[in-house]
Amino acid sequence: MQRLNRSNVFAIMALTLVALVIAALVQQNWQTSLLQAKSHFVTERKAESRRDMARLNNGLRSIYENLRTIASLPSLATVDRQGSNLSAEARVTIQQIYNNLATNISVSEVYIVPINFAPHLIDPVTGKGEEPIEMFDQLIVNPGADVSRETRQINPESIEKLAAEGPEEVEQHEYLQLVDQATWLKRNFPTRQSFKALEYPIISGQEVITCDNTDFIKTGLDKDRMGLMFSVPFYDASGQIKGMVTAIVLSNALQKLLPNENSALINPGNSYSNIGQSALQMPASLQAILSGVPDDKLIYSEVVDVKPNDARNPYSVWVGVNDEKFTLSPEVADITFSYWRNMAMLVGLYAVCLAAALLLLRNLTHEKALNKKQELEHQLELTRFAETEARLHAAELFEKSKTISALNSDLNMKIAALKAAQEEVVAKSKMAQLGSLVATVAHEIRNPLGSVRTSNFILKRRIKADNDDLKLPMQRIEDGIERCDRIISQLLDFSSNSKLVLRKQVLDDWLARLVQRVAESYPAKIAFSCVLGTGDVHVDYDSERLGRVVENLILNAVDALSSPAAATIRGGHGAAIAVSTTLTKRGVEISISDNGPGIPFDLLEKVKEPLFTTKNFGTGLGIPSAIRVLDQHSGGLELLSRPGEGLTCCLWLPLEQATTEAA
Repeated sequence: MQRLNRSNVFAIMALTLVALVIAALVQQNWQTSLLQAKSHFVTERKAESRRDMARLNNGLRSIYENLRTIASLPSLATVDRQGSNLSAEARVTIQQIYNNLATNISVSEVYIVPINFAPHLIDPVTGKGEEPIEMFDQLIVNPGADVSRETRQINPESIEKLAAEGPEEVEQHEYLQLVDQATWLKRNFPTRQSFKALEYPIISGQEVITCDNTDFIKTGLDKDRMGLMFSVPFYDASGQIKGMVTAIVLSNALQKLLPNENSALINPGNSYSNIGQSALQMPASLQAILSGVPDDKLIYSEVVDVKPNDARNPYSVWVGVNDEKFTLSPEVADITFSYWRNMAMLVGLYAVCLAAALLLLRNLTHEKALNKKQELEHQLELTRFAETEARLHAAELFEKSKTISALNSDLNMKIAALKAAQEEVVAKSKMAQLGSLVATVAHEIRNPLGSVRTSNFILKRRIKADNDDLKLPMQRIEDGIERCDRIISQLLDFSSNSKLVLRKQVLDDWLARLVQRVAESYPAKIAFSCVLGTGDVHVDYDSERLGRVVENLILNAVDALSSPAAATIRGGHGAAIAVSTTLTKRGVEISISDNGPGIPFDLLEKVKEPLFTTKNFGTGLGIPSAIRVLDQHSGGLELLSRPGEGLTCCLWLPLEQATTEAA
């Protein structure tokens, strides 16, 4: 009996050792899974930061290249201190470049500054303190005057004649930094031979209060008129430095170019930091951000240089992600849940085995002094007990089997749902990558397109009005520019994630003006009709984006009506486009119908897919862009085709955004 008890003790010790070994393996597997998940998380964040840096780099490159273009103009090499000999052609060119920078990059002002600028001295010509040679700021000057951007671009001289409204425009801080930058450029790049070919230097300085009161007039906060000044030198005919071209950009505009809210644009040399909202919520990382170094305490943090960069004090982008983004992620939650589930199963299994071992030990320690009858009775009792226990265990196992079957069924359903979710995530990722690519391509095309438009404008001014040989080619160039601009607008509408600019206005009045303007630009052989039935209904909508959607749909109708197949189908009837509005239960509807060939039923869904087109030209983004804009309005687009009879495009905006006002 003594030997038997010792054997059972050894068995229990062995069972405990096995359980501890399994527990150690479960612990090791858990830690390995966490390390792999962490590595995958960091790799994804790094790739995301590199991809999103393109927007900031493209914006800074556009500022640099346009300033370099102005600095290279021959007229600047001979311009006098007052700018009186600056040719009208050069002035128009600079004005067009400024308009492009203000529209695409939100540049506030462009200055032409002499290299010996001294605002504290009196100019003998003007009788007041020295000012820059030329200032191009018509899009931001006197923001209190309610003048549209289009008017400011077409007739900038009219802005200067208006009475000043709103707070005073402060220029002294800009002038002090202009003096500092001019001094540095004169010392470091005194001649045109100081750098290679087109590698003009660009520098900036500390953040200053600018005279752009566009946002300040609404908030009264100095932070809304703080900005940076970027300068590129220009030289006279002998190659000596003559002055510099300076662009002013608000910090709020630069913040919109940051890769994401977890990043910051920093320049320790200029004591400048433009920090995203999420990065501001990481106070422990603030010192690392201001110093321009990664925060090693975060799960992911790095500092990336921007291109092109400041020749005096380089800029960089700090990116970091708080550890909670990883620890609270679904992937970590799944790994932790699996760990505790396995540990619970191990403890349960150990308890069952230990109970069985203890039961066996108790049965084997009974005294053997009983006689045969007592032993038989005892064995019979044990047999009955074992039978009862077996039945109970069988019943318990049956119930557990049912539970496991139910869990397996539930698990299969969740696996199927997870697979569908993964496919949706992959699809959205592809669409996000496509949107990023489309946005990059659109910006890369729009900058040179602006130069082509400017050059065409200058050529038209130089060509005499009676030169019939060049009228047709010049018109073809202008038509090509307009066509490319419409394609770029489609690309930007498709890829844009910016918020809508909603204004409540009467839909019918706006639509009538739009249709009339569009109809005047197309051949008279196409008959336009407009039946508007919503009266004085006011709707919240972004007139610029919704207007492009309506124009693109009308252009599609014009293309369909211009095809040879359309003329055959219509027979003797003329080409016609009908625009109408109605008020329904789901909201305000705009219908655009034509009597062209229509769209075959098997292509109705495909035309809604990005990059699919049945034309010999086009981007295949017209319909997808329209759907995206209407989704942002909480509305939708329906295509009703009648092959051989025509197509109707039905746009609708939600009813709850519309209110009827009494006439």
